[in-house]
Amino acid sequence: MNQNRDAKDMPARRRRLGRDEMNLAEFPLATLTARVPKGVRTLNFTDRIWDPGKQREVQRRLTITGSDAYGLPTALDDEVILGLIQLTRDDDFTSPEVMFSRYRLIRLLGWRDEGKSYTRLETSLKRWVGVTLYYEKAWWDNREKAWVDESFHILERLTLFDRQRRLRRQGMNEPALSSFVWNSAVFRSFQAGYIKKIDMDLFRRLRTPIAKRLYRILDKRFYHRDTWQFDLRELACEHIGMSRGYDTAQLKRKLRGAVEDLEGVGFLEPAEWPDRFRRIERGKWTVTFTRRRSKSRGQASRRTASGVSGAHLPLKAQTPGQRSPRPRRRDRRAAGDFRRQTEDFWTTLSPDRRKAIHAEAIERATAEQRESLEQARQSGQKLLAEVFEKVILEEHLARLLKHNGAAKSS
Repeated sequence: MNQNRDAKDMPARRRRLGRDEMNLAEFPLATLTARVPKGVRTLNFTDRIWDPGKQREVQRRLTITGSDAYGLPTALDDEVILGLIQLTRDDDFTSPEVMFSRYRLIRLLGWRDEGKSYTRLETSLKRWVGVTLYYEKAWWDNREKAWVDESFHILERLTLFDRQRRLRRQGMNEPALSSFVWNSAVFRSFQAGYIKKIDMDLFRRLRTPIAKRLYRILDKRFYHRDTWQFDLRELACEHIGMSRGYDTAQLKRKLRGAVEDLEGVGFLEPAEWPDRFRRIERGKWTVTFTRRRSKSRGQASRRTASGVSGAHLPLKAQTPGQRSPRPRRRDRRAAGDFRRQTEDFWTTLSPDRRKAIHAEAIERATAEQRESLEQARQSGQKLLAEVFEKVILEEHLARLLKHNGAAKSS
């Protein structure tokens, strides 16, 4: 009895806990709209990320082109690719060719079982056969452990049977299923294990393409730690796909509904709006997200990017949204004077001496500071890495000034 019941329940559990390929979750593959704007034939997304193998930043770029007949993919097409991954997962990623029924795929996507859905699905599948993806240092080869260049059609072949052909094949005792074939680069990534779990029930509950894109990239990043801080514009424009023409206020407003959606389904820890967005300098903003955990798991403290509350404060754990105690006026005045001293000292140094002191500062930083800096670099958070470097450098300059002062007094 128990075995039969488990076998019956297994498909539901597998549909709930699906899989996502992490390269396809990192950058958008489609527009955020249901229709591609007139005249748009190519999509481009770029960012910069720290390459631990090369020990330097590299620029990643994804270019997407569509066919003349079917054009660029839209938000719904992006969902279809995620559905195809679930069908492949049901076969345990054993073959790049996957047999499927359109009815099953439509149900998996949560679409209505009606003619409109079947037409939309057929168009989407044909569109993906014609789409070409050009990854420049942006496709992670999990076997080589390196960013590589890859260019491919995500689907190599598609076979769709109409009703008459399905009935004829059934009468001949042959499989009456349609099929698709993944490109070898994508399938190699499946088999190399560059996939993660994804809650398909939660995904289907999200109301907007922005919320779904944000969920996929955050769910990927949260594998490493529970709090992430991003450069606002890079996240919104290069990883979600918002217009680069939006100003900061528009980006924040567009994100608001998606963030509230993810808070509502219990994925993100709620935060006050001023605490979620931080102004670093003119035109530079960060946005911070924390995965929502159960109370029992949430008690464990973790260092987070929000622990950097100021350029002259030591790095330490701080709950997102928690404000540092406001220093007294006398202390603020002293801190300001000391800042000017360090700045004046820095300006007197030659470029070679500055470079040497910078390297010395990194070398003498605490293990926690170096770890924080390396994590920011590896995760591609350039702005956050700069903040960490600034903290480390200024603390080292302070030590040098104090040492010089002590030496002069003696």
